[in-house]
Amino acid sequence: MQALRGRLDGRAPEEIRELEIERSENSCLLRKYVKIEDTKRFSTCLVIYHALEIKKPSPSQPARGIFSVQTNDRSLQPLLEKIFRKSRALSLEQLSIVPKKAVWSVKLDVFVITDEGGALELATEGISEVLSSLTLPPVRLFFGHEQVATVRKPLPTLFRPRSLTISFLENGAVYDPLEHEAENSAGTVQICASSEKEVVYMVFAGCVEMDALLREIPNAISILSKPNGPRES
Repeated sequence: MQALRGRLDGRAPEEIRELEIERSENSCLLRKYVKIEDTKRFSTCLVIYHALEIKKPSPSQPARGIFSVQTNDRSLQPLLEKIFRKSRALSLEQLSIVPKKAVWSVKLDVFVITDEGGALELATEGISEVLSSLTLPPVRLFFGHEQVATVRKPLPTLFRPRSLTISFLENGAVYDPLEHEAENSAGTVQICASSEKEVVYMVFAGCVEMDALLREIPNAISILSKPNGPRES
């Protein structure tokens, strides 16, 4: 495979596939594609379902809301946990309504439909988009004689992570690799960073020269720090 002379889907080595999103009331469909002339060639695709509920907090964390991300892809689950839950992408303290009594619960279910490479990038972008677009509705709660009213406000997101995968082939590195590109590579690095160029998560698997790896990482972080919102269809 001649990485630097063009790829099977027509992209340049550092070219990343476009992203399209279709929304509904409680879900969004995300698809990666390349455009060949006037035709979109879709590849990796997933659906994210989201739900907001008011629940009683955990006794061990009475003043913190609940945030969960579940996926049908076992390899994605631990990565999404590190990127969104362990890195505190969402302020759980600000999801509290009444400590010990009521908090907001944010639940996301990610279903990978087709995976031709780049599922992590698609899931990261999709979850970030969902969290930034959701709002907490106004509610009125009664606890005996006590009454609590809230106002509409956006979810308290602390940063917006984005991910990128780079595979190292015989003739150079390719960004956002297709499944067969990653499988036939000497190594692959996955990087997740914020718009402030803060690295949230990074892992490398394989065997490549250190100089080649260090050459690509700064460029990848620079790409991730630039705005790249999904396209509404």
